[in-house]
Amino acid sequence: MAFLIFLLGKLARLVKLSWKYGLGLAGGCILLTALLISTTTAVTKDQIIDINLLAPPKEYLYSDVKSVWTGFGTKLVTVNRAERQGEFSYQIQLDGKKIVFMQPTVNQNLVPDDTYIELEEFDRQLMNLEIPKESSTEGSQYNELDSHYLKRFLRIVENK
Repeated sequence: MAFLIFLLGKLARLVKLSWKYGLGLAGGCILLTALLISTTTAVTKDQIIDINLLAPPKEYLYSDVKSVWTGFGTKLVTVNRAERQGEFSYQIQLDGKKIVFMQPTVNQNLVPDDTYIELEEFDRQLMNLEIPKESSTEGSQYNELDSHYLKRFLRIVENK
């Protein structure tokens, strides 16, 4: 990334652009790079879709899930949000790829009055398929969400 900024700086000097334009160009390139490498995962009623801007979406059936890990983060200082102390995460292993579910961002108004229920229903469907699951309640005492949601997370952790 630093090399890219260096090259853009050289290009800006070559074309004789103001440093403001060069900075804007560098910021735009960084933003574009971040968008291109980011992925999104969509869960429908019968499949999991891994969406990446660089490749066509890959669709998986629930039965393609190899294993599940769910629990709470235990690290006080970390860059990875899923490992942050008290942070709940739900991880599935698919085709050698780990997908981490944290907080649902869209539920298409299917459940307007409650949240995280989608994750509980998703877990129930995976457990009905008898997919191996590892889970831990360690770190749950540090979760800062309302007790209603913490109880839901604990139900997900204990559902095997």
